[in-house]
Amino acid sequence: MAAAEIEDKSISDSDLPESALIEATDTTFWYGFKDDIVVRLRYEDDQTRVDVRSVSRIGISDLGANAKRIRAFLETMSEKAISRS
Repeated sequence: MAAAEIEDKSISDSDLPESALIEATDTTFWYGFKDDIVVRLRYEDDQTRVDVRSVSRIGISDLGANAKRIRAFLETMSEKAISRS
């Protein structure tokens, strides 16, 4: 999963659930291993808390792929949030 695309949408506070969960699977390029990605959004007051987890299903080391995936996702979210301000 490359950094997820975040669409520009207008959402009122009444439309937001208390939390949201996004689950995805990414397949590595070289060996076709499956990695699981979970993004949890929790809405508190006027802020959104974002928790991201990315874990390899197989193997001992991912050579930093999961950390890189999380950083890319969070950077994209941050850029989209700043551009909306």
